[in-house]
Amino acid sequence: MLSGGFYSSGQHGSAFTNRGNTLRGNSFSRILNTAAGTGVQQASVQALYLDDQMSAWSVTDNHFTDCHVCSFIGGGRRNVVANNRFVRCGTVQYFNNQ
Repeated sequence: MLSGGFYSSGQHGSAFTNRGNTLRGNSFSRILNTAAGTGVQQASVQALYLDDQMSAWSVTDNHFTDCHVCSFIGGGRRNVVANNRFVRCGTVQYFNNQ
């Protein structure tokens, strides 16, 4: 089971048409894994999770503090993750192709 403090899903093939969104100027703090296992693919909680091929998002100028996994991008195209600040975090950025 994976989840996120901010979660967006492009289920049922709609991800490539759900483009051009911006996530900017947010603070994510103490979003930590409390389930058994500590790996990214284990039961975990991400601060930001763009799931199911979400595409063309801009994730900029956000602040992540004490997060287990800061940004998890589950596939997609042309996502921009830039100018974010990470303090005492585990995995800063994780990408997969699912």
